[in-house]
Amino acid sequence: MKAANEEMQSTNEELRSTMEELETSKEELQSINEELQTVNQENRHKFEELSHLSSDLQNLLASTDIATLFLDRDLRILRFTPRLSDIFNVRVTDRGRPISDLTHRLGYQNLREDAGEVLDRLAPLEREMRMTGSVGT
Repeated sequence: MKAANEEMQSTNEELRSTMEELETSKEELQSINEELQTVNQENRHKFEELSHLSSDLQNLLASTDIATLFLDRDLRILRFTPRLSDIFNVRVTDRGRPISDLTHRLGYQNLREDAGEVLDRLAPLEREMRMTGSVGT
């Protein structure tokens, strides 16, 4: 009986120790959860701010009367102003396509190379050219 009682007390102490560890883990998890909620709220706020800025940028680009094409480092279309459709045969679904896939009204064969040079140097490059009759020629 005495040995069984000692074993029960030992088991009871182990259970208390385990309960204390679980309580500590629970408190740590609650603390981490609070931190995650704070970070999530901050991220939500930043996302809303970026959404507003993106919308403002889209409105600014749409309101300009300048044909502008934005490309990534691989010369793929990121975005463009509505006026660009006067020069290029481009649609919203063309985002992500290489610039070389587009037909245009420019009597100019070095567009891709010059675009690459502008992106490499991050400096403007001026060329004089004439527009042809219709998009695709």
